[in-house]
Amino acid sequence: MEYSSFAVEGRTDLILLVCNPVHQADAGSIRALTGGAAARG
Repeated sequence: MEYSSFAVEGRTDLILLVCNPVHQADAGSIRALTGGAAARG
C-alpha cells in the first residue's frame, strides 16, 4: 500500500490523504481507517 498526506495551506488541522490501494484488501483497510470517508467522497 502506498499513501501520502500533507497539510493543506500550511494548516495542520486540514489534511488531505491520498491512498493508492494495490489490492482490494488494502482498499478495505483504508476504508476502515478513514471511517468510510473515502467511499463517501
